[in-house]
Amino acid sequence: MNKSTIIVYLSDFKLVFYDEKVANDYTKQKKTPFNAKILTESAKITKEDIYIFCPNLEENFKEFAKHFIFIEAAGGLITNDEKQYLFIYRHNKWDLPKGKLEKKESPEKAAVRECQEECGLKHITLKNFLLNTYHIYPFKNDWALKKTYWYTMICNETNLVPQLEESITEVGWKSKIEIPAMLNNTYYNIIDVLDKANLLDN
Repeated sequence: MNKSTIIVYLSDFKLVFYDEKVANDYTKQKKTPFNAKILTESAKITKEDIYIFCPNLEENFKEFAKHFIFIEAAGGLITNDEKQYLFIYRHNKWDLPKGKLEKKESPEKAAVRECQEECGLKHITLKNFLLNTYHIYPFKNDWALKKTYWYTMICNETNLVPQLEESITEVGWKSKIEIPAMLNNTYYNIIDVLDKANLLDN
């Protein structure tokens, strides 16, 4: 994903918003003109990927987002000196620690706090911003659009404690060679995070 493309996941499908800078990349795809109302309804029932050309990507996406309950979250891709990566197991899927921003909380502080709470960590060093991901899901008899800010972090703690009240049943360090086996049991936005961090290279 780049600045000329925004991908929003809905279950096993995606909405790809793009502008003229990358239009040639999608010449073989079925294009959908930008219409926020139509897209909002399509996003709730679609069972196939939708490609949306946006004359003004930033403004058009903001218009689309207005039709959802907008939620911000933050999380981390945590590594240690052994070049292992910290994963959690929640709702029968491998995931990365993350959670919603509290009122007036910055994404950076929220990312560290959530990683500490969900994994039982005490000391985390925040490194670099990685990317934003987006997904749509049912929420309070409506639909939410969640934006998640992702950061790289460093931690060397071994006393890991899963936050059971958040339905996390396992926390563990995984090596890079273990990651491919986990890809069939995780979320597409997590795959995007791993890809951005160059962890899916052969």
